[in-house]
Amino acid sequence: MQEKRSLRDQINDTTATYDQQTRRAMHRSLWERVYAAPWWNSASVVLGYAAMGHEVDLFPLLKQAQQEGRRIALPRLETPAKGMRFFFISSLERDVQLHPFGFLQPRDSLPEYRPSQAALILVPGRAFDRTGNRLGHGGGYYDRFLAQCSVASIIVGIAYSFQIVPRVPREAHDAVMQWVVTDQETISTELTTGR
Repeated sequence: MQEKRSLRDQINDTTATYDQQTRRAMHRSLWERVYAAPWWNSASVVLGYAAMGHEVDLFPLLKQAQQEGRRIALPRLETPAKGMRFFFISSLERDVQLHPFGFLQPRDSLPEYRPSQAALILVPGRAFDRTGNRLGHGGGYYDRFLAQCSVASIIVGIAYSFQIVPRVPREAHDAVMQWVVTDQETISTELTTGR
């Protein structure tokens, strides 16, 4: 879809204008918003991710979650047919390995998270809108994974404030976020039930 490609290019151009120091400050603000969110304290299982490129770095947030006794799982990309699976990790240093595309993912020998288990799911994206629509990287991995998850799970988009756009083009198979957290605000999308 051309509209999605154009929006990805626009966000990539905007991201490139922020230096690393500015992005780190934005990360810290975002982490504080997550800690203060109503669903953070009740989450016993947190599905996070290892940042790719200029995505928001969640590792300090995930380390804090582990220190608070929460179970943490990270995604592992399989073939497009197999999709994406999450595996529980004990160490963000020892339990990960480099994917051929250059990002970290958990080893597949670790215990696997089952999507039927309720979890707090932190989802990266290229852009989000205020109704919870998400633009990803274009592979559909998160859309397919989230469609399998328990309706008791809480799905939260993670983004920089400049990644909030007026409208993200949505197709029938695209997953919708219940919340979106940025460095400047926590957005309740009003779509907190169903998928």
